[in-house]
Amino acid sequence: MVNDLGHIKKIDIHSFAIGLCIGILPWSEKWNTVSIILLALLLFFNHFWSKKKVNFNIRKFLAASALFWISLIWLLNTDDNITGWKYMERISSSLVFPVVFSLTLAGLKIGLRRVLFIFMGSCMLRYLFFLAQFIDWELVYILDYWKEVLIQFNQIALTEALHPSYFTLYLGFCVLASFYFLSKAPSFKRRTGWFILLLIYFLMVVSLGAKMPLVACVFAILTGVLYNLYRIKSGRIKYVALVFSSLLIVALFLLKVPNGILQDVDNYYRFYKGEEMDRTLDYEQYGTSYSFETWSKTNRIYIWKSSAELFKNKFLFGVGTGDIQNELNNQYLMDGQEYLAKRNTNTHNQFLDFLIKFGILGFLGVIIFLWYFIKYALSGTDGFYLMFLVFVLLCMLTENILNRQLGIVFFFFFNSLFLFRKENPVCISNPKN
Repeated sequence: MVNDLGHIKKIDIHSFAIGLCIGILPWSEKWNTVSIILLALLLFFNHFWSKKKVNFNIRKFLAASALFWISLIWLLNTDDNITGWKYMERISSSLVFPVVFSLTLAGLKIGLRRVLFIFMGSCMLRYLFFLAQFIDWELVYILDYWKEVLIQFNQIALTEALHPSYFTLYLGFCVLASFYFLSKAPSFKRRTGWFILLLIYFLMVVSLGAKMPLVACVFAILTGVLYNLYRIKSGRIKYVALVFSSLLIVALFLLKVPNGILQDVDNYYRFYKGEEMDRTLDYEQYGTSYSFETWSKTNRIYIWKSSAELFKNKFLFGVGTGDIQNELNNQYLMDGQEYLAKRNTNTHNQFLDFLIKFGILGFLGVIIFLWYFIKYALSGTDGFYLMFLVFVLLCMLTENILNRQLGIVFFFFFNSLFLFRKENPVCISNPKN
């Protein structure tokens, strides 16, 4: 009995430390770096103190850290070594987490629930802290005021808090985690609680106005739904009905409630049709403004056209790890996009970024390790890892997730955790229980 209690205590300590490490990320990149160092020291100390033998899986480790090695090799093709090594410093998490987790998690039974609880709680507090900074507490009981808050929140989030795309990435992951707990909940009462929490996190995602993370979140949930439908033996009709009604509620919400997402969708539609753009909302009513000139200057279509043109010129070996922004700025100037060049605008597509950096040869390496992750996720027992990959990979279509610490740490932390943790048997709940 004493040994069992000691084992439980050890599980809690390490799970809490791992959860705290990632839970700090939405608040501070600096303290997140410190927490990563402390976590590595703690896990290595535990590993060497326990003197347990590790069955090191070299194939899994190389897949998990492949981006680091590819980036390191392509430094040889770089003229701007200073920028290249700065990127290597940021991408070092793609080596640190696979090293630490591959050597230490094999001897630990990490409580994934605790890690997720800490991260979800941290994201919730970060959002509420940001929200409390600009709302007028005397007007919170007025429904129309919250419409004003929502449309202004889209605008304020661009400059006042975490980058909306990255913060939405975190909140979208919280939606997936809520779905994960919902699918495992043993009773109707608990399923109801997790469903309500899922909707709350989803509303947070909508409020930040980042389009692709919202779309990615929906597709990742649908991936989880299909995965669970394949596994459950009864209650499929009720399960599908619940999912369909939830999607209908979300669609009605987006159509009826003021938000910046509808404006961007309308802008791209009119852009493709060659029509003059028009406002979908009366912004003056909500005490804010909207600039079509700024939107047209930062239109991702222009960014992707210039990026594709640059890739054509360097398609085999790419421009190297550190030269992409200089080369991209030159391409912007050649294409008459001075505004994009002055702002050092990146490709806003992680796959285009890899193609330009590494060329076809390096990109094939990226595809191979991504396919390894997907294949491993498909062989899992709960589908959560697969949902995570679908979510992040879709987000990469419009944002360079793996260029900044906010995205690099998030992806390689959870990806390594899913790859190297010990899995526990998972019971998919039956909706009619």
